[in-house]
Amino acid sequence: MNLAQIINDKFGYSSPDDPARARQINLEGYGSENKGAAKKLNDFVLNGIQTEQIDSRDDIIKALQP
Repeated sequence: MNLAQIINDKFGYSSPDDPARARQINLEGYGSENKGAAKKLNDFVLNGIQTEQIDSRDDIIKALQP
């Protein structure tokens, strides 16, 4: 028995490991679409790679600095 189980039992809390508390999650489409600023940033970096202005992580950092 670990500390979390002891505390849960002592104070009557439910266990996060209880299968009855499990929730189904839906990851369909998660992360497949960039939106807003993330899309603009992604497009900027991809364009820099395609035009060979970005070749490394350091190039990305330099391109994003004012």
